[in-house]
Amino acid sequence: HIRVHSEKDSWGGFGDWLAPTRKGKPAGATPKDLIATAFYANNARILARIAEVLGRESDVRKWTELAVAIAAAFRRRFVSEEGLVTANTQTACVLALYFDILLPEQRTVAASQLVGLIRANDNYLSTGFIGTSYLLPVLESEGYLETAYRLLENKECPSWLYAVVHGATSIWERWDGWTAENGFADPGMNSYNHYAYGAVGAWMVGTVAGLSLDAPGFGKILFKPRPGGSIRSASTHFHTRQGKAAIAWQINEAGQLFLQLTVPEGSTARIDLDSRWLITAPATLPPGDHRFVAEPNG
Repeated sequence: HIRVHSEKDSWGGFGDWLAPTRKGKPAGATPKDLIATAFYANNARILARIAEVLGRESDVRKWTELAVAIAAAFRRRFVSEEGLVTANTQTACVLALYFDILLPEQRTVAASQLVGLIRANDNYLSTGFIGTSYLLPVLESEGYLETAYRLLENKECPSWLYAVVHGATSIWERWDGWTAENGFADPGMNSYNHYAYGAVGAWMVGTVAGLSLDAPGFGKILFKPRPGGSIRSASTHFHTRQGKAAIAWQINEAGQLFLQLTVPEGSTARIDLDSRWLITAPATLPPGDHRFVAEPNG
């Protein structure tokens, strides 16, 4: 169940493309067979869910059993008994956590390992194409929201705002697509409009602004903002098939969270705030425009 095992495939599979270094600190290479096996386990889980939706019970069992077997093989090869991911890279930890490969008692250890690797890297990321899109969601889900915001707001290379500070209006393929020290990176492989690192946009919409679907097709909408870092306001909207769904929030000097929400006709919504605020709001919001004030909790 180990994909692209070196004894089976000399090519070795895809790696964590363009994982960066930070001021001479090596990022460390995430093993290709770790990456491939993590995705293999996740693919089996996806097929099990598809089979469940289609009502194909024998396929649910087949793919679930395969996913469990792959996850066990992953842990035997790449994870210590207590939960340390032996590759010891940010991407390796992120994949093990995001794809839910670890045992419940191992997750806390791996999450702490990930944060330790970030801190050892001057609180900067060292993920490439494979790990970056999952990095902030994993930090949030494991209780390290402020670490996620720290990475989001960094302005030196490698970071998203490094490109913005230097005039970017689209996402670069490379974290170091241009640097003051070296100028432009290799023109043969240096796109300035590339999706991979732009996956952070999904986290900004769903977590920073707080708009996501709660059922297929936005029939149900979830307003779940998680403010953090130095960001004191955010807004976003999405044109669903029912109409415009929107959220705008702002935190005032007293710590109150002001919410402006729009639920389109034909949809309903709910609000999910964390324990930092207290809010009085109905469990289900009907279509229309809504305003609420959440008070700081303590």
